Amino acid sequence: MDIDELLIIDDCKADFVIYKRLLSSVKHNFDAITHIDSIEGALAYINETKPQCCILDYNLPDGNAKQFVQQLHKSVGGAKFPIIVSTGAGDERIAVEMMQLGVQDYLVKGKMTASELLRAIRNAIRTFEMEQKLHFLAHTDPLTGLLNRALFTNRLEHAVKFCDRNQTELSLIYLDLDNFKLINDSYGHDVGDVVLQNVAKKLTESVRETDSVARLGGDEFVIMLHETQSYQGHFVVQKLLSKIPEAIRLDNLTLHISPSIGLVCYPGTADNYKELMKQADEALYKAKHRGRAQYVKFSQEEKSEWQRKVAMMRAIPEAISNRDIKFAYQPILNVTSQEYDMVEALVRWQFNHSLVPALDVVNLILRNDMYLEFHKFMFLEVLTQLKQWQQNKPSLIMSINIPANIVHNKRVLEILYEQLNRLSIPYSSIVLEITETHLMKKSELTMNVLQEIHDKGIQIAIDDFGTGYSSLEYLSDLPCNKLKIDQKFFRDTRNRKKNRAIIQATTTLGHQLDLKVVAEGIETEFGVEESISLGCDYVQGFWYSQPTYPEDDWCAFIRKAKKSGFKTA
Repeated sequence: MDIDELLIIDDCKADFVIYKRLLSSVKHNFDAITHIDSIEGALAYINETKPQCCILDYNLPDGNAKQFVQQLHKSVGGAKFPIIVSTGAGDERIAVEMMQLGVQDYLVKGKMTASELLRAIRNAIRTFEMEQKLHFLAHTDPLTGLLNRALFTNRLEHAVKFCDRNQTELSLIYLDLDNFKLINDSYGHDVGDVVLQNVAKKLTESVRETDSVARLGGDEFVIMLHETQSYQGHFVVQKLLSKIPEAIRLDNLTLHISPSIGLVCYPGTADNYKELMKQADEALYKAKHRGRAQYVKFSQEEKSEWQRKVAMMRAIPEAISNRDIKFAYQPILNVTSQEYDMVEALVRWQFNHSLVPALDVVNLILRNDMYLEFHKFMFLEVLTQLKQWQQNKPSLIMSINIPANIVHNKRVLEILYEQLNRLSIPYSSIVLEITETHLMKKSELTMNVLQEIHDKGIQIAIDDFGTGYSSLEYLSDLPCNKLKIDQKFFRDTRNRKKNRAIIQATTTLGHQLDLKVVAEGIETEFGVEESISLGCDYVQGFWYSQPTYPEDDWCAFIRKAKKSGFKTA
């Protein structure tokens, strides 16, 4: 049972008797007053019990008060109780020094009355409690009670150094919640907060008391498993993958939520704690792209890929400013007129003598938070090229890919409008392509922004249609003009009969909704025949032309592009 105890650390028994006599003459709340006469004895004693307050003599047989407090910081991270230092002579220098070490008060022996002693004790306890509250607020997430980013990072840094000194290992688990934003949007932030608190509880229940669990912000959490080998980290991850999805019941609401998890171990692939955090984040990023409720362990095999990605992250700002990122263009054939009256702009970046896939370029830009700079550059380049080509072909339409989450940014749209107005390009000359899987995560904000774009005359195309668990509801809601049937339906000859039925159904549906249908990724004669016979309005693919760097004259560009294809139209 906990008791309120005053601990007096003083090698002079007479001083201890004086303290007891002074306190006996006033009303105090201590159940016990304990005397210890050395630093060694005091350190051993407080390992077993925690006093409510401590009076510490500055000079002791085996050291002084400064050394005692420093040993407390080294062994247990600081005093867990208020400390009052006492000395036989007043010394302001010592007083200041002890206060800087975290001591709450300073007394001079022989100059105190009973009331002054009691007042000093009570003030020290109040000061300590206030300091503990401030420390809690400064180092703890207020919503979940977990560690915050600052304290966790500090602990991780020290834990990595401990591993280096003692040849031990640790595991770092980085996780966030799948589709958590949908819960906030659908049920409100109060429900979202309860979910976060529930998940925090499950995390702490799944690990040891000696492990560290933190909320980094939003729905991101991180766990450090001290002195564990990689297989033990794997077992904890498996426990989390089964425990977190357990139903959360709130009044009449039942919620199911799953985590995506990244795991990395030290030592191994990282040289320091900063790299360790980045690699755990990268593993989480990969897990999210594999689907819901997945986990990825960052391994040595992935390190070279990660290092290349880090190098690209550092290089891409300069690549944008130096215009090292280029745009290739792929003509799109109008089946009815047999003319190329639409062209798609595709991003190209050569990094260290190899071509970076377009999707990787876009993801790097988004992760580097450079989407404003990139889209300003892209709109300038692509629309300037369109303006030049429209001198020969005024009806030419430019198709531009844009992530669905970027259309929320009003500044990106303002930049687009500004460039169109500056170059006097009709808004109807532009098609914005948005991938279907991004649109499946549509929010009311997305719908409103797309409607604004559509109302201005800019066309909207749903890219990769058929790959995102298509919903007829969103097709009726979305203000779109074109459907682009994903290339897999034209390439997968093993399921030719089923694919033909899907293409035909999609084309019929599109036409009934007054949408133009584009067949993309056409590389074979079969694909050409299927797309045309089943009523597609436009055809795009290597069979006709590969993405090609531009020529000043549209007709010269078409001749060059047609030569690059497997067969001309």
